[in-house]
Amino acid sequence: MRFFWVPFIAFFVINMLADWLIYRWLKRNGWKRTKAVHGIASVALEGVLAVLVATVMSQSGNNGAFVAVMWLLFVYLSAYIAKYIGLLVSVFALIPGLTKRTVKFVHKCGVVAALAVAFLMLWSALVTPNTIDVQEVEFSSERVPEEFDGYKIVHFSDSHLGTYNGRTGFIKKCVKTMNELEGDVIVFTGDLVSRQTSEATPYREILKELKAKDGIYSVLGNHDYDDYMNWPTEEMRDADRKALRDIEKNAGWRLLLDENVKIERGDTSIVIIGTENYGEPPFPKYGSLQRAYQDANDNAFKILLQHNPQSWRNEIVGKTTIDLMLAGHTHAMQTMINFFGHKWSPAAWKYKEWGGMYREGSQGLYVNIGLGMVGIPARIGATPEITVITLKRM
Repeated sequence: MRFFWVPFIAFFVINMLADWLIYRWLKRNGWKRTKAVHGIASVALEGVLAVLVATVMSQSGNNGAFVAVMWLLFVYLSAYIAKYIGLLVSVFALIPGLTKRTVKFVHKCGVVAALAVAFLMLWSALVTPNTIDVQEVEFSSERVPEEFDGYKIVHFSDSHLGTYNGRTGFIKKCVKTMNELEGDVIVFTGDLVSRQTSEATPYREILKELKAKDGIYSVLGNHDYDDYMNWPTEEMRDADRKALRDIEKNAGWRLLLDENVKIERGDTSIVIIGTENYGEPPFPKYGSLQRAYQDANDNAFKILLQHNPQSWRNEIVGKTTIDLMLAGHTHAMQTMINFFGHKWSPAAWKYKEWGGMYREGSQGLYVNIGLGMVGIPARIGATPEITVITLKRM
């Protein structure tokens, strides 16, 4: 695991300043017991931070240590996000001319706001990640062959199996849900694991239970190449990569490594193309559309599986006749606000296409926000997603 000392120190200093401001306010208002509780909690949080740093610096390859880091980071961030929200509300107490009673009321509102945020964070870690959001969308095009009008594609992505640290209940529920959707085909757009193949070992038999009449097709995500681990030798990394590919193969999935397959209905067919990951620096770009499909401008109806949605704008739309691309990768940064059907995520700051269906002319892109988690073990409004995409002939 890499560690970034400069932003860490800056973050630590800012958090200490927040604690000092809260301490001063509690002291000034005579809340002795609350001041003591806050002091003990702050010291405990610094202990959490010390354990977090020690675990990261140990470079442990153990998945339990990796999950522990996620939870320690989540606890630390949750506490300070709640504190900052409380301080933000309490700023209104600085408005000139307020009575002492009003100032106290504002400060109490700050405490309530902080507690509400703490509850939201707890909910996002314990409830939301175990919920499944089935999104049903249509992709209409005059290029859809008549025989494939109504064809159902079940799409999932970013399982990050290490997130669950061997707990199988949620993955069983996902497999059961996908099978009950009775899709014609099931596709997976990468990131089966977070760092290494051993994360997937407890789920091998469960993954075999996925069924679709035209099969299950998958591609690799950035986390599936073992680039997030420090391997003693290249041979060990290559062996682990092969082990992951073997797990998908033994599950009955067809892993497309810059390859394509035809799905036929009578004399008509559609093409599913799968390219290796379109890497972002500092990681390499593995995939090659040219290798995967020689003439991406032919008249066949084509569906591209690619983990990274940035590939669509950079390589696909307006440059090929690929009709629909399916991707994942963004997780919606595991944070999403849905306001009366209008969705927003901080992922929009990095990715122009971060979640849902996008159209440009006759071409489409669907970005699935994934099932699992990385970084922190929480999804704030970004419920784990399984998508059903139905092809419609216009």
